[in-house]
Amino acid sequence: MSGKFPSMDNRMALVVTLAVATVLFGLFMALPIRQKGGSDVQKSGLREFPATLSSEDLFHKACTQCHSLPTLNQKSPEQWRLLVLKMNRYMAQMGYRSLSSAQVGHIVDYVLGHQKPS
Repeated sequence: MSGKFPSMDNRMALVVTLAVATVLFGLFMALPIRQKGGSDVQKSGLREFPATLSSEDLFHKACTQCHSLPTLNQKSPEQWRLLVLKMNRYMAQMGYRSLSSAQVGHIVDYVLGHQKPS
């Protein structure tokens, strides 16, 4: 056999193909979604929420910039913190208002305090 790559059986080729597809899918899903147009928040140039907002108002205003309010299903404090941080990074990338570190904590505390016990 002439070539730079060693031969593979069909099973190994399938594993390699699935691994590459998984990595590419993960990279694709990490790309930010671009939206046409823009909201009033984007056009106004406002970048951060006022520090005077209550936790409830902050939760409602921040989360509804891009989607409807999430259900407050059971997640751990760390899972909520990671989710809010991810959404905050997305908001900043898309030009929406973003949260300060303290505001991220306020939203996480609000969500955890309003979960229904299972």
